[in-house]
Amino acid sequence: AVVSTQSTGHIPRTHANDVPDSCCKVVTEGCGVGQGLNGTDVTHDKGCLSVAVGFVEGRMVLSWVLLIIFILIEAGSIALAYPLARGECTPCCNTAEEIEEEEIEEEKEEGKEKLEENV
Repeated sequence: AVVSTQSTGHIPRTHANDVPDSCCKVVTEGCGVGQGLNGTDVTHDKGCLSVAVGFVEGRMVLSWVLLIIFILIEAGSIALAYPLARGECTPCCNTAEEIEEEEIEEEKEEGKEKLEENV
């Protein structure tokens, strides 16, 4: 009796004891044919869903840690960008005009010092 004609790759599943190839421990074309529903050495005996759930649950702590680190980085970026958006720059944010004015003042001071040395 034909139970299913769904294809797993190119090989149709035609027997009641066939499982999808994705349930095999090493997935190859046709690996699930004739492996039965109770599991063998070739297939996962717990089923595909429980294996996937176990994979996700095993990495839950890592996922939370990475999420918290990402949130902290984003919050820090917003906190640092806010004063810049309001125009409250720190001295490291001088404009080109302010830097030029500072250089001119420094040159004037150096010129005055040289004049005093010559007198």
